[in-house]
Amino acid sequence: MLALALLPLVALPGWLASAVFVLLVFAALAAALRALEVRDLRCYSVALLWPAVIATVQTASISLALTLAVALAWRWRDRPARQVAAVALGMVAKLFLWPLLVWVWAVHGWRRALSAAAASAGLALASWAAIGFTGLRTYPRLLTRLGAAEGPTGYTLSHLSEHAGLTAAFGTGLSYAAAVVLLALGWRTGRQGRAGVSLTLCIAAALVASPIVWLHYFALLLVPVGLASRTYSRLWLIPCAALLAGPAVGPNHRPGAVAAVLVAGVITTTIAVRRLASANPAA
Repeated sequence: MLALALLPLVALPGWLASAVFVLLVFAALAAALRALEVRDLRCYSVALLWPAVIATVQTASISLALTLAVALAWRWRDRPARQVAAVALGMVAKLFLWPLLVWVWAVHGWRRALSAAAASAGLALASWAAIGFTGLRTYPRLLTRLGAAEGPTGYTLSHLSEHAGLTAAFGTGLSYAAAVVLLALGWRTGRQGRAGVSLTLCIAAALVASPIVWLHYFALLLVPVGLASRTYSRLWLIPCAALLAGPAVGPNHRPGAVAAVLVAGVITTTIAVRRLASANPAA
């Protein structure tokens, strides 16, 4: 589906297609922050310094489009049809966002979550139908192989485990255990009516549970930061701290850079949860 949406760019000259895509990336960033009701221009400026946002531009990834989808799912939480569409589009674009279904179920009930899952499946099937279902059978196996090959080289605990003298399997197991805990907490806070806290925990679970995590995935943290601090605060600067560990983009990123990004992500998520929980018990 994503390939079909970007198909018009193929007709453009290479330089123009690249320029249009970069403009779309920046537009997605601005739209996501606006959907979160962030109006302070300082927040927009600092967000451009996030390593994850820089990586999104450098690698021409869709992570800021995913961030926009999640932000709209929050903005439209009182409009079921629109929220279902936002969640479905996000999941079809990147399957690792499936923990959003836990958030929707906990906060809005199983019927809306089931609708989002069904819409996602329908969009996925329609996308496969457009290419005659070519590769559908082998797709799950391909994902498994990609996870095994690229997981230990990405921004994951399995990467750090290997460099610490442990096995990638140990780091993977630790990631899955952390994801279960985060989802359980996300479910509990969602059932308590703390929708913002629940969404933050489910986003963290998505990042932790994904077998493949690249730097630009952490652009999703714009959502919890935007919810927790709609005006400029030091919280917006924490993800920038990863730059102190050296270059974090490229195939040769060092374990120190990986650790810095993960630590910054943990600190950002923790502070966002605390602020959301303390600012409004129903947040």
